Amino acid sequence: MPQPIFVVGKNRSGTKWLTNLIANHAQVSCVQSARHTGVLETNMLVQAPRIFGPLLHWENRVAFIETFAATDFFLETSLPKEFLYSVRAESHSAFFRQVMDAFAEARGTTAWAQKIPTLYLSRAQQEFPDARFIGIVRDAVANMRSEFGLRVRRDSKARFGVLSESYLHTLERKRLERAAASASLLLVRYEDLQAERETVLRGICESLGLSFSQSLLEDRWRQNTSFGPGGAPRDLIGARTLAAIRLAVPVMGAVPYSLLEALYSVRTRLGSPGFMSAGGRRFVQGSFAALGEKLEGRRPD
Repeated sequence: MPQPIFVVGKNRSGTKWLTNLIANHAQVSCVQSARHTGVLETNMLVQAPRIFGPLLHWENRVAFIETFAATDFFLETSLPKEFLYSVRAESHSAFFRQVMDAFAEARGTTAWAQKIPTLYLSRAQQEFPDARFIGIVRDAVANMRSEFGLRVRRDSKARFGVLSESYLHTLERKRLERAAASASLLLVRYEDLQAERETVLRGICESLGLSFSQSLLEDRWRQNTSFGPGGAPRDLIGARTLAAIRLAVPVMGAVPYSLLEALYSVRTRLGSPGFMSAGGRRFVQGSFAALGEKLEGRRPD
């Protein structure tokens, strides 16, 4: 059975870049496409269970399969749609495991890779007990600059909450550090990957039980960026905002981990936006880009 590899980290911390590098290995399969600059992050593990419900109900299963079959992710696997109806898994994670195992086996590889958000880490460790986890963290200021840059590119009127972003960055970083301390995850730094790529990737290969290959050092996909051509972080975040970030990060870092998690639980219970919120729209746009282009092509001028 192929080995699952999960790359874990906060948004804009280098998870896509690192996953693409690991996927250069001849023994690692990864769902990638030029449209998405490499690895596609599946929505099956986090959003799908909430949207479609338990797969043991036939009506839920059919709705999920027909939807998933139209996603960019599934189309890039080149698996036949009929395969999805042959899967007997009752949970979305088990369903995903069978899809990825079939994908890797069709390519003759011994492992497959996927990137996931930090907030799914504990569930992933329970649902994929044999998986290997690689975490990546990035400097707080650089991470938030990139996050804000992405929001501004999507919406020029986007707001940036320094306190809330500092809180999330601290919570996610501490989750990864605790997992690394328990030896359930190998943690690397974005800045180290930039400065000493070969050294970092050799360490990752050793952790994964894979032989190192020079192919791992290649950037086969355009690197993801929150800024347009020639754009710079300082064009988007002023001096006062930067000063606020530098003040908020150490303050949040001093908050006990247990309190950070308690605040997250309260936040999750209180905040339950509808599916077609901004996040829902991104889910649709990111998952069905190919379908959207096809439908656009059918529209009369």
